[in-house]
Amino acid sequence: MQLEMGIEILDHARAVLGNTMSPYSEVRYAGIRLAECLSDALRVAESRGMRLPYVPDEDEDEDMGIENTDDGRTGERADPARLTSGDAPHGG
Repeated sequence: MQLEMGIEILDHARAVLGNTMSPYSEVRYAGIRLAECLSDALRVAESRGMRLPYVPDEDEDEDMGIENTDDGRTGERADPARLTSGDAPHGG
Protein backbone atom coordinates (compact mmCIF):
# COMPACT_ATOMS: atom_id res chain seq x y z
CA MET A 1 0.00 0.00 0.00
CA GLN A 2 2.81 2.44 0.86
CA LEU A 3 4.51 1.80 -2.47
CA GLU A 4 1.29 2.40 -4.40
CA MET A 5 0.65 5.63 -2.52
CA GLY A 6 4.25 6.73 -3.05
CA ILE A 7 4.00 6.09 -6.78
CA GLU A 8 0.75 8.06 -7.01
CA ILE A 9 2.21 10.99 -5.07
CA LEU A 10 5.40 10.96 -7.14
CA ASP A 11 3.38 10.98 -10.37
CA HIS A 12 1.26 13.88 -9.08
CA ALA A 13 4.33 15.82 -7.92
CA ARG A 14 6.03 15.37 -11.29
CA ALA A 15 2.96 16.72 -13.05
CA VAL A 16 2.70 19.70 -10.70
CA LEU A 17 6.40 20.50 -10.85
CA GLY A 18 6.48 20.04 -14.61
CA ASN A 19 3.81 22.68 -15.08
CA THR A 20 5.31 26.16 -14.72
CA MET A 21 1.81 27.54 -14.14
CA SER A 22 1.07 25.32 -11.10
CA PRO A 23 -0.23 27.38 -8.19
CA TYR A 24 2.04 27.77 -5.17
CA SER A 25 -0.41 25.86 -2.97
CA GLU A 26 -0.25 22.78 -5.25
CA VAL A 27 3.54 22.86 -5.34
CA ARG A 28 3.65 23.19 -1.55
CA TYR A 29 1.16 20.34 -1.12
CA ALA A 30 3.21 18.11 -3.44
CA GLY A 31 6.36 18.91 -1.46
CA ILE A 32 4.70 18.10 1.85
CA ARG A 33 3.38 14.79 0.56
CA LEU A 34 6.79 13.89 -0.95
CA ALA A 35 8.42 14.61 2.42
CA GLU A 36 5.87 12.34 4.13
CA CYS A 37 6.58 9.53 1.67
CA LEU A 38 10.34 9.93 2.06
CA SER A 39 9.96 9.86 5.84
CA ASP A 40 7.95 6.63 5.61
CA ALA A 41 10.48 5.05 3.24
CA LEU A 42 13.40 5.96 5.53
CA ARG A 43 11.57 4.62 8.59
CA VAL A 44 10.91 1.30 6.85
CA ALA A 45 14.49 1.06 5.55
CA GLU A 46 15.91 1.78 9.00
CA SER A 47 13.60 -0.77 10.60
CA ARG A 48 14.60 -3.45 8.10
CA GLY A 49 18.25 -2.52 8.38
CA MET A 50 18.16 -3.00 12.15
CA ARG A 51 17.12 -6.61 11.60
CA LEU A 52 20.14 -7.39 9.40
CA PRO A 53 23.30 -8.81 10.96
CA TYR A 54 26.20 -6.38 11.27
CA VAL A 55 28.98 -7.02 8.76
CA PRO A 56 31.97 -4.65 9.07
CA ASP A 57 33.51 -3.34 5.88
CA GLU A 58 37.21 -3.87 5.07
CA ASP A 59 38.32 -0.60 6.68
CA GLU A 60 36.59 -1.56 9.92
CA ASP A 61 38.17 -5.03 9.74
CA GLU A 62 41.64 -3.45 9.73
CA ASP A 63 40.76 -1.13 12.61
CA MET A 64 39.50 -4.08 14.66
CA GLY A 65 42.57 -6.25 14.04
CA ILE A 66 40.85 -8.61 11.63
CA GLU A 67 42.52 -9.59 8.40
CA ASN A 68 40.94 -10.98 5.27
CA THR A 69 42.42 -14.16 3.81
CA ASP A 70 42.84 -14.86 0.11
CA ASP A 71 39.83 -17.17 0.14
CA GLY A 72 37.49 -14.52 1.57
CA ARG A 73 37.51 -15.77 5.15
CA THR A 74 38.33 -13.43 8.00
CA GLY A 75 40.19 -14.07 11.19
CA GLU A 76 41.76 -12.11 14.00
CA ARG A 77 45.38 -11.15 13.57
CA ALA A 78 47.67 -12.83 16.06
CA ASP A 79 49.25 -10.47 18.57
CA PRO A 80 52.91 -11.61 18.81
CA ALA A 81 53.11 -10.36 22.40
CA ARG A 82 50.29 -12.71 23.42
CA LEU A 83 51.49 -15.86 21.63
CA THR A 84 52.44 -18.83 23.77
CA SER A 85 54.95 -21.44 22.62
CA GLY A 86 52.06 -23.66 21.45
CA ASP A 87 50.62 -20.82 19.38
CA ALA A 88 53.82 -19.79 17.62
CA PRO A 89 53.84 -20.23 13.84
CA HIS A 90 55.80 -23.25 12.65
CA GLY A 91 58.54 -23.07 10.04
CA GLY A 92 60.99 -20.44 8.77
